[in-house]
This record gives sequence, structure tokens and C-alpha cells, in this order.
Amino acid sequence: MKILTQEHPLFWHYVRFLQSSSGYHSAQYSELNYKYYIQRPLDNGSSASPASFVIIRNEVPVLAFIGAIMTNPEGRRELSFGELPCTVIEGGVEPSNKEIGEFIVKINSLECDAVRIYDYISMGHFSFYTREVISNREGGYEILEYPLVPLEKDGSILFSKIRKSYKSLLNWGERELVVKKINGKNVKWKHFEDFMRMHIDVSGRQTRSEETWKLQYEMVQKEEAFLLIGSLNSKAISYGFFPYNFKSCYYGNSVSLREYFDKPIFHRLLWEAILYAKELGCEYFDISPMSYDDEKLSDIAKFKTGFGADIHLVARVTGSGTRDRV
Repeated sequence: MKILTQEHPLFWHYVRFLQSSSGYHSAQYSELNYKYYIQRPLDNGSSASPASFVIIRNEVPVLAFIGAIMTNPEGRRELSFGELPCTVIEGGVEPSNKEIGEFIVKINSLECDAVRIYDYISMGHFSFYTREVISNREGGYEILEYPLVPLEKDGSILFSKIRKSYKSLLNWGERELVVKKINGKNVKWKHFEDFMRMHIDVSGRQTRSEETWKLQYEMVQKEEAFLLIGSLNSKAISYGFFPYNFKSCYYGNSVSLREYFDKPIFHRLLWEAILYAKELGCEYFDISPMSYDDEKLSDIAKFKTGFGADIHLVARVTGSGTRDRV
């Protein structure tokens, strides 16, 4: 048995192997996404220390922890994945008690004040680390609904499962909108400059740094994401960004011009993204966890469920840190 950290040149290769051999795990946990999701906290004065590692048995990865120690300007240290919770990936090989013990020792050596985890319940049960946090770290969890569109079905079958009221809206989008696919073969930085400018104009402020847009551009260059541009009468009015890996594609972010908010623009873009993800060979389209915490988020959740998704469950886990345990 050996432990390899994130700095090892084969680290992300082993992570991809585990992702391919486990149940569902979000494509958000990748090398470029690590840079992306820590960037906004860095822009706000936090610092990040890589904390990811993988346990190897006979050259086969068994377990991986994906996360970082994020230290805010006040000195509070949190184990997370920047803006996202951290996660544990278990593959098809059952970890031994010794490997689980070494994993927990390694985690406990990371001094932090709090931990946030996504447990995708990918093996049909909570991961051992979730159980550790709940049992020994004053942990708690919230079960979220996670809509996944299964892409192995034919496009006509996928369309038949879309909410009935959406179909006329999609037909409008088919008639009125021209959707351009931007991938690694045709992407230019100007696409993201225009996306960024529209986002700033619609938001009324710059919500994140140019560096995050450059990272999104790099994801498309390296064929780890694609961009969709919706145009009406030859004018770009909407953008949608969708990262993916060999297993799944997910909705990243989007923007549409305010004067077209009364039009079903994003219905068409999201449907095009689902079909393109299927064309790319993805098994799932991930519309991200749903929250009903307030009216706006509840409306977004209802929108997400209209695209024929199956509901997967994911646990959002929080617990106390390890600083007092070292």
C-alpha cells in the first residue's frame, strides 16, 4: 500500500480510474476544476493548500480524497474543494480495514476547523468517511435531490420524458434560436470575453475574476467542457457553459440578456447541451443538486426536474475539524 498526493504526476490519472469504476461521481472533481473552484476564494483573500491524496494497492487505486485546506482572511481553516465541498471516491475494489485506517490518519493530519463533504452515495451507502464525520466530529448531513438525465436512451425517448409544458417552449427555441457549439476545435478567447462581458452587464457587476473565465476557456481548449451560444436574428443573446468527462456532463453557468427573460431561451440551450453530451459519449447529464431553501431556488429546482431526469440522492455533510485532534 502507498499514498500518493495531488502533486504526483499520475494522481489525476488514478482519480479518473476510480471515477470510472465507481458509481456516479460528478465531473466537477478534476484537475482544472480544482483550480477553478479555489479561484474565487483566492480572489477574496483566502489561501489554498492542496490536500488531495489517493491510496494505491498493487498499482491499483482503492480510495481517493479530493479537497483542499482553504484558509480565510480571519485564519479559519476549512477542508473543502474551494467553493464546493470535498469528496471521497471509492472504486470497485473493497478497501481493507488497514487502508481505511490509513485514510483517516491522513485526514486527521490535515489541521482544519471544519469540513464540508459531498457524499454521492455511489456505492449504495454512506462512505466510511461520512460515517466517521457524523460519528466522531459532531457531524450532520442534509440529503439533496440530484437530477441526472440518463443518456443511454435514444434522443426521441429522452424528448418524450420532458415535461409536457416544455415541449412547445423547445419548439419555439428550435424555430427562433440558432445554437452554436464551441469546443476544442473552434474555441477562441473572444467567445469567453463576450460571455464575460454579458455576464457583467446582466449582473450589474463583476462577480468573479477574469482568471476564472480563462480557466473555463482552458477547459474548452482541452476538451473538458463546451460552450453553447444562442443567437436570435444573428445577435448572441445567451451563453451556457458545460464541463464534462468520460462519464458525465454538468451545467456549469450561463447568462441571457435581460430583455429576453420572457423567452424560453435556456430551455433550448439546456436541451442542446443534453443531446451534445450524449453525442460526446457521456452516460449522464448532471443538472446539479436541487435546493428548496428559498422561493428562487425552489423555482430553479422545479425547472431542473422538467428535463426527464432520474432523481439520485447526495448527502451534503458538515462536521468539526481536525485541528484539535492532531
